[in-house]
Amino acid sequence: MKASVAAFPVEWYGFSVYHIRRCCSQGQPSRKRNWIHLDWVYRIVTAFVDDFTWGQAALEHIRRNARVYEYVESFIIAAAVAMLIRTFLFQPYKIPSGSMIPTLEINDRIFAFRLPFWFGKIPERGDIVVFKTPAHIHDPEKPIYIKRVVGLPGEEVEIRNGRLYVDGNLINEPEAFEHIEYFHYTPGMEHPFFRTKVPEGEILVFGDNSRNSYDGRAWGGVPLKNVKGKAVLRYWPWAPWRVGLLR
Repeated sequence: MKASVAAFPVEWYGFSVYHIRRCCSQGQPSRKRNWIHLDWVYRIVTAFVDDFTWGQAALEHIRRNARVYEYVESFIIAAAVAMLIRTFLFQPYKIPSGSMIPTLEINDRIFAFRLPFWFGKIPERGDIVVFKTPAHIHDPEKPIYIKRVVGLPGEEVEIRNGRLYVDGNLINEPEAFEHIEYFHYTPGMEHPFFRTKVPEGEILVFGDNSRNSYDGRAWGGVPLKNVKGKAVLRYWPWAPWRVGLLR
């Protein structure tokens, strides 16, 4: 610890960082590394303890339980890092339905990459995205959907002979589109879907299991602000032919 930190007048706090070091190091010459991990404890004690007797008791407690404080500190740091990763980088999800079969099976576990969408990134066609359901179909019991992006803002999307067309062009890339047969009807639809123009600020998403997917054919586009992340990795079930990157 730097000398400047130890410059608390004894008459102000009853003891200084020097006293803390002396008290806690008695009988523990081999545990010098505690000072690196426990600096924050010493600072709190020296800054907020006014009663010398109480302070000596607190220091004795720290000396006896130094290893416990190390574990607590490590746990707090690990929890904070995990929360940051989950909030800004990768978030796990469980697949509840068969709307993305065969790409994703029921009860698959995936990671969604979130960081680019915090900065307003627009998904690419073919991306599998996790999103908050639009307000007009929102269900508190099913607030999050996962589908594949088929149309971007301003594009005209059409289903013709079971294939996907965008602005009149047959879509073959990414490769997943070559293996998906799209249908005009899907559960929950009142009228068949043939074509639509994607509004600005929205994307159009379909499920890979077109015959049994409640998706954009029934309820339209998804606001870009609702996109929470791109599904990038399946990590469960733990089998060599199932675990891996998603396309």
